[in-house]
Amino acid sequence: MKNPKYILVTGGEGYIGRSICAHLLGKDKKVVSIDNLSNSKRRLNNKKIIFYKMNINDKVKLEKIFKIYKFETVIHLAAKIDARESNIKRKEYYSNNYLYGKDLVKIAKKYRTKYFIFASSAAVYGSHKTSFKENDEKIPINAYGKYKLL
Repeated sequence: MKNPKYILVTGGEGYIGRSICAHLLGKDKKVVSIDNLSNSKRRLNNKKIIFYKMNINDKVKLEKIFKIYKFETVIHLAAKIDARESNIKRKEYYSNNYLYGKDLVKIAKKYRTKYFIFASSAAVYGSHKTSFKENDEKIPINAYGKYKLL
């Protein structure tokens, strides 16, 4: 494979991340997975997936990884997901789901990543209905939804 296209999947060992990584393997792509394994364990264990056990708040290590692989795409799935807990651990959710994600975007821009896919959440729309359109009013009812909206 000449000049492979590298894709970074943050939260790559979680439920959605594992599925995305497995799907990408057959698409002439090289997959790099970053996960701290706080909500999962290493299940894929596929030699074709380059894995780093780390937190996305480690900017120094992230920079090194971006320098090595020159990612075409970042798929950002690394977030804390418990909406109820987010109201209790606001600072932790704000840091992880907003600040560290914002830093990841800055690094991706610095290294000229072409595509950035962010896993958002229906929690930004509140609980007033069961189906949503992207341009619907955003009225999050918990810290999780608020920080996803940010």
